Amino acid sequence: MEGQHDNPAILVVDDDPDILAALLDLLEHEGYQVTCASTCGDALAEATTSPYNAVLLDVGLPDGDGFSVLDILRELNPSLPVIILTAFTSPEYRVRSLSHGAFSCVNKPYDQEVLRGVVRRAVRARASTGSIASITPTTPSQHS
Repeated sequence: MEGQHDNPAILVVDDDPDILAALLDLLEHEGYQVTCASTCGDALAEATTSPYNAVLLDVGLPDGDGFSVLDILRELNPSLPVIILTAFTSPEYRVRSLSHGAFSCVNKPYDQEVLRGVVRRAVRARASTGSIASITPTTPSQHS
């Protein structure tokens, strides 16, 4: 039946349960299907088994650096928009995020309207690249 995948899917990765709950509420209210993860391992497991239109990714996670997750996601699926969420407000973090291939970088505490706009643009960018698919781990750069 059509309509099952009408709502874009968003993966939210943050180790703060309050932020996860707030983002879940905000994004579901906007009509997105939201899945939450609180570790690098959970984020990568989700991203490799389920299709997402965009990812919101905290950089400070308990089992690693969010930038390493970003690098893996970009390597496995360069068209997946990843929005970095960070409490670090220095310009260096924005530059680092974008140089790692992030779609955007949003500072915490985030402005809800700004975040809504960034997520909408990310989902539109993803839609313009074609259908979504889960990331299937493969050996990188095996092109002949």
